[in-house]
Amino acid sequence: MLETVREYALELLQECGEAEEVPQRHAEYYLELAERAERDFDTPRQTYWLDRLEHDNFVAALGWHRE
Repeated sequence: MLETVREYALELLQECGEAEEVPQRHAEYYLELAERAERDFDTPRQTYWLDRLEHDNFVAALGWHRE
């Protein structure tokens, strides 16, 4: 079911001309998140950042950026 929703969302993005812009913005957000984590990584908040950076959205952002 989720794959069907993802495909439909991509179709809508293509129709409105934002198919390339949205993944780019998504990747930029997670890059900024990773940079914030790097500044805060050697603190007691390390576990917090590890949990956030291993999120599926972060992995997806990396995948889109590599393509």
